[in-house]
Amino acid sequence: MSGVSAEAGTSAYSELDLDVCTLLEQEPEFGAALWQCPGVAGYDVFVREGDLRFYLAYAPEGSIPDSHGTTVAPFNRLGPRLEWRLDEQGVPYATIVRYFVDLGPETGAVEGSEAPVLVVSKFENGESCHISFIDASVNPDANEIARRAADERAAEFWCESNAPEIDGKTGHYLGVR
Repeated sequence: MSGVSAEAGTSAYSELDLDVCTLLEQEPEFGAALWQCPGVAGYDVFVREGDLRFYLAYAPEGSIPDSHGTTVAPFNRLGPRLEWRLDEQGVPYATIVRYFVDLGPETGAVEGSEAPVLVVSKFENGESCHISFIDASVNPDANEIARRAADERAAEFWCESNAPEIDGKTGHYLGVR
């Protein structure tokens, strides 16, 4: 099986505005919550917040995902939209989301500093895993790098055995790998 050619991949977008998503669960004592947001191609996006991190999971419309989803290790918040990479039939094979990660004291950054990182995830039958991380603060073409990673690697990436890569230049320790 070969990767999807860059020409074949197209993008669709869904919003990650939690104010308009459906709140399914909330545990204020622990700062945890679960939202269901509309996705594309018959899938919903599930956003879970816990321990100052946001996790993403996917499921066909009308069902609940089997897992809590994936995130990045540092404290984080999500960007406003999710990019879906679609094949010629409109079937999603990857997602791209912008996380803003806390740089933390170990980086020497000012407290509260954050950096944008694009996370590319393989998407297959509602399940996903990370393929690539791109430091969007030092790569002006971060979106193109992310699309290229999705298009060239998603088809042959094995979630159980392959490790995600850091693509492009790196400017910060982002706590991802």
